[in-house]
Amino acid sequence: MIIPTKILLPLALAATTGGIFGSKVPAMKSVLPGEAKEFNFKGYRIFYKSAGNPQKPPLVFVHGIGAGASSFEWRYNFEPLSAHFQVFAYDLLGFGLSQRPDLEYSLETYLKLLTAFLQEVVQQPAYVAAVSVTAGHALQVALRQPELIKKLVLVVPAGANNLTNSKGPNITGKSSYPFLRLPGVGKNLFSVFSSRFGINSFMQNFMYYDPKFITPELADYYYIASHQPGAEHAPLAFFANRLNAEIGESFGKLTQPTLLVWGKEATVSRPQEGYGLLKQNAKAHMVLLEKTKLACNEEGAEAFNRVVAAFLSNPESKITLEENGFKLVH
Repeated sequence: MIIPTKILLPLALAATTGGIFGSKVPAMKSVLPGEAKEFNFKGYRIFYKSAGNPQKPPLVFVHGIGAGASSFEWRYNFEPLSAHFQVFAYDLLGFGLSQRPDLEYSLETYLKLLTAFLQEVVQQPAYVAAVSVTAGHALQVALRQPELIKKLVLVVPAGANNLTNSKGPNITGKSSYPFLRLPGVGKNLFSVFSSRFGINSFMQNFMYYDPKFITPELADYYYIASHQPGAEHAPLAFFANRLNAEIGESFGKLTQPTLLVWGKEATVSRPQEGYGLLKQNAKAHMVLLEKTKLACNEEGAEAFNRVVAAFLSNPESKITLEENGFKLVH
């Protein structure tokens, strides 16, 4: 995904004139219910929440990557689905309430983190739901270690490069990463996207279909999350295209039943990319959620929760989806 100039230029102007650098904000808090816990990943602290009956199958939520991203994204799904599963949601290294160190983040960082979480915290085969860039991460872990993941729910996956001839989200290019990590350089770029104007622009253009969904409280949460100490480090690797996993060729190799959930109005990755993926894998199904974009699990939460519960709860996933009134894309 290339951020359009018509959006990028106003963001840059806002950054230089709006006084957004070095803003002081309160510490962020998790809004998810359940028990707050931590686990150690390569010497770094990873925050997560868990809820639901431990005797029920585990479902792990993996949030997306971007300015202010965290497990907050699953706030409308975590508690409802805890009635059916033991649910887990962790903040990625560099995001949310997890540690946010200044290090060279890469795709392998997050593949190893998901693998470690499944092995050390969940400790049994799990269902995994992931969104956008991290949908590609979940796919790759499912291929590498299929014994860890029973089924996948991929929400508007980004990076289906072999179908779209794109390389996934790429703002500055991989060769720029050393430059972005220089003192002040990357932080200034990040300040463009983490400004109040930048956050609202991204929400309006890419995340949500209905402008009324974007409340001041929602924008404030993302602003506060993106201005925590060290919050700029991981997104810089995302800007430089270091965190994208290959999806196009890999999707056909999956052996796990997989559900694609797409916002019908999504523009970051359009539903047409999902149609192409379906042709590669007979075990995959796709559902479109009306009047939603990238954050279809939030804006279409009721339908999302029903389709996920139906898909994961029955071995005959396709039959169960159709019995529950969901029209599958073929």
